[in-house]
Amino acid sequence: MSVELKKDTIISHYKILEKLGQGGMGVVYKAEDTKLDRLVALKFLPKQFSINEEEKKRFIHEAKAAAALDHPNICSVYEIDETEDGQMFIAMAYYEGETLKDKITSGPLPLTEVIDIAIQVAEGLNKAHKKDIVHRDIKAANIMMTNDGVAKIVDFGLAKLKGQTKLTKEGTTLGTVAYMSPEQTTGEETDHRSDIWSLGVLLYEMITGKLPFKGEYEQAIMYAIMNEEQEPITGLRTGVSMDLEKIINKYLEKKPSNRYQHTDELIVDLRRLKKESELKEAQKGAGVKIKTPKKKTLLHTLSGAFLVVMILAIAGYLLFTPGKNGPVSERKMLVVLPFENLGPAEDEYFATGISEEIANRLASITSLGVISRKSALHYAKTDKTLQQIGKELGVQYILEGTVRWARANKGPGRVRITPKLIRVSDDTQLWGNTYERVVNDIFEIQSDIAQRIFEQLEVTYLESEHKTVEVIKTKNLDAYQAYLRGRYYAGQPHFTLENWKKVIQNFKQAVEFDPEFALAFAELSRAHSRLYYLRHDLSEERREMARRAAERAVELAPDSPEIHLALGYYHLWAYRDSEKALKEWALAEKSLPNNVEILTAKATFFEPQGRWEEAIATLKTAFKLSPRDASIATNLAGFYFFSRRYQQAIEMCNQAIALAPDLTWPYLYKTFTYWCLKDTMKEARSALESVPKDHSWAPWAWFWQEFREGHSQAALEHLSSTPGN
Repeated sequence: MSVELKKDTIISHYKILEKLGQGGMGVVYKAEDTKLDRLVALKFLPKQFSINEEEKKRFIHEAKAAAALDHPNICSVYEIDETEDGQMFIAMAYYEGETLKDKITSGPLPLTEVIDIAIQVAEGLNKAHKKDIVHRDIKAANIMMTNDGVAKIVDFGLAKLKGQTKLTKEGTTLGTVAYMSPEQTTGEETDHRSDIWSLGVLLYEMITGKLPFKGEYEQAIMYAIMNEEQEPITGLRTGVSMDLEKIINKYLEKKPSNRYQHTDELIVDLRRLKKESELKEAQKGAGVKIKTPKKKTLLHTLSGAFLVVMILAIAGYLLFTPGKNGPVSERKMLVVLPFENLGPAEDEYFATGISEEIANRLASITSLGVISRKSALHYAKTDKTLQQIGKELGVQYILEGTVRWARANKGPGRVRITPKLIRVSDDTQLWGNTYERVVNDIFEIQSDIAQRIFEQLEVTYLESEHKTVEVIKTKNLDAYQAYLRGRYYAGQPHFTLENWKKVIQNFKQAVEFDPEFALAFAELSRAHSRLYYLRHDLSEERREMARRAAERAVELAPDSPEIHLALGYYHLWAYRDSEKALKEWALAEKSLPNNVEILTAKATFFEPQGRWEEAIATLKTAFKLSPRDASIATNLAGFYFFSRRYQQAIEMCNQAIALAPDLTWPYLYKTFTYWCLKDTMKEARSALESVPKDHSWAPWAWFWQEFREGHSQAALEHLSSTPGN
């Protein structure tokens, strides 16, 4: 626009209020939308984009795509129009605040603010990239910071136009060149990874107050981008963690294939760092120089409330005794947290299944203690820190990760898995990797992850255990997907008939896709048996289906421990044959020493025989491996009660209640225990009041409570409410 617009000039239904700025891509005015009574920013494009019809059409196409983006970190585009003389302009949302460029000029930003801004920009880019829109000009001047701290990416749709023009000082500023990726400077084809590079430059600039690649003129800057390495940020600013530097270095890899491949990957890493940086900033203030805090003892760092929790936890852990493989406390303990699904919601089963499969491979090693899937699931999508999780579960190591499955129209598609092994004591990442392979390689990836964990933890294992780690369950991807879906539905916390029918349906699909998939047959047998056992289908046909599936599983893999585990449930649930069930579980236990299902199942069979000490010792081991499992804590409380170890029974009841306040049996066992102690009727009544009145045991329990307190009439009234009276 050759002539600047004066205040109160009317363009369409916009009244010009003031000029906001001018750059290579046009001039921006603050204006009033007289139709909708709101403030807007009007950006008028250079005349060459209005004269050339081809470029004009292309711009409108790009701008429409950008306008369709609806995200809190992307500037809203209201309208694309042109003046009477053909001058094109864009009407955008107006925000009170300043550009990130202006913000940085006052000096490097606090680390917590840096990471927060980077996350916001990354989330905005993630939205655009999923719509196949690349910005191509991410820089501090194109990030608007509102007064309430929200980052807004502006000028979507303009950068591609700029990329078509010749790179000159007249059309491009030095700052813009400094944010360009290596492939942009050489004129190569660019994609979303170019935005990731530019975001890395922006992150570097926010932390240090400097650009990573500098020069006296554009060609010098371009040479530095393509050939030189940036100065380490840890040498420019104290208090910057090595993890943050590693993340920035990964942003700024020269080859696109070596960078973060998708913005959702880097968002995960940034969010993790945000928690760490917030803690440091809170302790040391918002100054640039941040000294690394000295290590303190556990007692110094724990808050008063957390100490109380720890005391309770220690009281429970003191109960644990050595198992047949040696004391559990001597083994290195690890939990595999449910891997985060970065794909669509329908792929949740796949991410959950992958993390469970890796955990099972690790758990097959006797010298490594692996927390059960049931307890690990409590921390899916949790806000707790890794150190909190580690302390609650009693583990020294945590394996977390992300999974993204990119399906293809033809072929198996690709899967990207990014596991990370963390040492809890100092929150150090011991190992991490990004596996981006065709999904057919999934078993190879799982085995390699397990092998890398063993190496990092210096875990030794037998040759037979190594074979279990390397096992390939099926070569048919469709069968494996169906199997994982079946496992996913079977692992849901609450049993429903509809859900269990999905379990059976998916295992049936698995064996149809691969008639030699032994483990899928075993799980199918187990699923049929459970329906029979729970009396949802007592037909002989149901039991026959369970038998045929079990026999086929044994025929295909007679030595598989997972097969023997499933067969144990088949014998128990379909035929009530506890002796055969125990034999199958004993065979499975040889190769699956850490399996919580086997341990809890064995303990329940010790009970009828009065083998209380064996039952308690077995459940203690199981509870150590699944410390968030309230059902194990409840069973332990019951075994303590029946063996007349009343104080321990009460302690275990309290643990079960803390884990699952809605469970009924911990309150009942607590009531029964107080009945057996002296002068504790008040405590017994208090526990009993938490039992739902419609529970089948409630009327009998209240009868005995009132009877023991000498309230005969009240006792009889409760008894009259029992079924059949």
